[in-house]
Amino acid sequence: MKSFINKYLKWIIVVLCLSVFFIISVTVYHKSAIGIDTRFYNFLETHLISDEFTPIVKFFTFFGNASFIISLSVALFILIKDRNISLYLIINLCIIALLNYIIKNILQRERPVEFRLIEERGYSFPSGHSMVSLFFYGLLIFFICKYVKNTYIKIVSIPVLGFLIICIGISRIYLGVHYTTDVLAGFLISLAYLIFIINCSNKFLKEDKGMKERFNKFLLSFKYAFIGIFETIKNERNIKIHILAMLLVIIFGVLFEISIIEWIICIILFGVVISAEIFNTAIENIVDNLIQEPNEYARMAKDASAGAVLVLAICSAIVGGFIFLPKIL
Repeated sequence: MKSFINKYLKWIIVVLCLSVFFIISVTVYHKSAIGIDTRFYNFLETHLISDEFTPIVKFFTFFGNASFIISLSVALFILIKDRNISLYLIINLCIIALLNYIIKNILQRERPVEFRLIEERGYSFPSGHSMVSLFFYGLLIFFICKYVKNTYIKIVSIPVLGFLIICIGISRIYLGVHYTTDVLAGFLISLAYLIFIINCSNKFLKEDKGMKERFNKFLLSFKYAFIGIFETIKNERNIKIHILAMLLVIIFGVLFEISIIEWIICIILFGVVISAEIFNTAIENIVDNLIQEPNEYARMAKDASAGAVLVLAICSAIVGGFIFLPKIL
């Protein structure tokens, strides 16, 4: 049992973080009151909140601001010689910021208004400062542990960065722009994602002579994918129709101000239908090149793949009808 826990400890932590995050999210979605929000703020109000302490708290919250994180990321990109490390940091930072934006707009929890010491815009859950800060500074801690050889730098920087993460989270509650559960949820999902990408980094950032070659192959895979998309658009009539339909949906979506969830549904359907059309094109090209003579099975394969696209397109049109018809009528 002990060996099992040691082997899978990181994944146990991920599951626990996501489970607690899900419970908090469901509670927030149903607009239920959460006692810890009030109790923790009352504790801060009783023991910490004061005119003398507020400037210090604002100082800490600055290190979680988007402007500071972006500036520091650019500086690290310039200073770090290994582009794999800097790109890995920046790409995943963009992903965690996008994830925060999506969750905020799905749950749409309003910020507390009673005790604000600073002004903030946007939704409250989960805390963007907490989520991005734990990921960004947590990944820096990992890189320091993995790549920095100087023991004194490790001894100083790791506790400082850990303390900074906690202070940024508490500062958001202190300043009255987030509930305690906003900060807690931000930490939980960010920690889960951090563990996941650290695990991936052991393969992606593995130190050997072939690392640069693998990374170049990784970038080339994106290049070839985009070539495939553009070639399909250039040569296939049906995908042009799908793209035209997508543009019309986007225009109507803006005009009728559809909700964020409806946008997410539309974007997923865009991707599914267009991807299916690209698959259909690939199947047709393979069949045409491998089988030169008329063949019943080849015809059935091409018809089936085209039929799959048609089914997805019809289902997407039905979903679009449910979204837009009530707004038009």
